[in-house]
Amino acid sequence: MTEEQANLPWSEDLIETEDSYGKYYSRHVLDAKGRAVCDMQNSDVAEIHEDWDENGCVRTDLVAAQHAALIVKAVNSHAALKAIIDEQAADGGLWFIPKSAAEAYLMQELRRLHAAFEGVTPYEAASRALLED
Repeated sequence: MTEEQANLPWSEDLIETEDSYGKYYSRHVLDAKGRAVCDMQNSDVAEIHEDWDENGCVRTDLVAAQHAALIVKAVNSHAALKAIIDEQAADGGLWFIPKSAAEAYLMQELRRLHAAFEGVTPYEAASRALLED
């Protein structure tokens, strides 16, 4: 994701497409400037739901709706999680030498959480923390 695309919030919107049975609505994901960054219309996984009314049939891909919503939620929540992780990393009160087993366990789990978010192993995260001190 580019820094420009990281501006929030991202959103999703309907996109009209067509298959061998006719037109249906799929979804695409839009960045903060309204540009489509991902569409679901070429997916091999689809669940087309048909709603009938007096005007005919409206067909919608339910899987595309779920996937687009998940992508939007993940991108939009990433910035909030990153802010919390950065705040905790800068808080010296959270990174102390534990004096009890309970404190050691808490430190281990906090480092594991940070490592998972940063995409490193807990060992690498602990090594970095020791080197920074």
